[in-house]
Amino acid sequence: MRPPDCCLCDRGLATNDDCEWVCFQQTESDKQWHADAASPEGLTGHPPDCDWFCEDHAETARSMSHHDRSTALERIKTQECWQVIYIDLFDRDTPPMVNRRGVGLESGFAYYWDHLLAAVRVDGGTYPSDYRLGFADDGADLDLERTGDEVMTIKRYVTDRPDEAKLIRKIAFGHAFAMRAGGRDAASQWLDQLCNQIQEDGEPDLLRPR
Repeated sequence: MRPPDCCLCDRGLATNDDCEWVCFQQTESDKQWHADAASPEGLTGHPPDCDWFCEDHAETARSMSHHDRSTALERIKTQECWQVIYIDLFDRDTPPMVNRRGVGLESGFAYYWDHLLAAVRVDGGTYPSDYRLGFADDGADLDLERTGDEVMTIKRYVTDRPDEAKLIRKIAFGHAFAMRAGGRDAASQWLDQLCNQIQEDGEPDLLRPR
């Protein structure tokens, strides 16, 4: 069996990151492999229908677990590509540049939200950085206004909480889930609903485990 290193990125043993074991639908050849492994002669090696994924990619993999492993990985790598664009607002002559590329909507939204929220303060002040999130479909980038109601509502909600980092990840993963389920419109509606719930009672249902 291969070591517990994410098959979609470089996280794993070398980076001291834990990875999860995710299994997919078995093909006929996968079923034969397991049958052979259970025989008296046995088989050793890495099961063909399973693989390791880091915490940013495990949820992505589970969302594709109704496919066989090969199809799931191909869909993630081709349909869920993303890039985070950095805009230097201090030097307006510096063109926007790709800050990070990756695959899997959860990892993309997590990186985007982490950096976008770090560019603003709870008092409405900003740092000279802005970010956009682009996707494989080449449509318009996700470009949330740094000091807009949505971003500031979430910034004030998460700031100085003991679980701040986990909350940001929950928001990012929920946003990604909505995007995968219904596209850009669904993702926008999900974010609107989340902010409304935060403003109404501070403990949104949308961030509870699905």
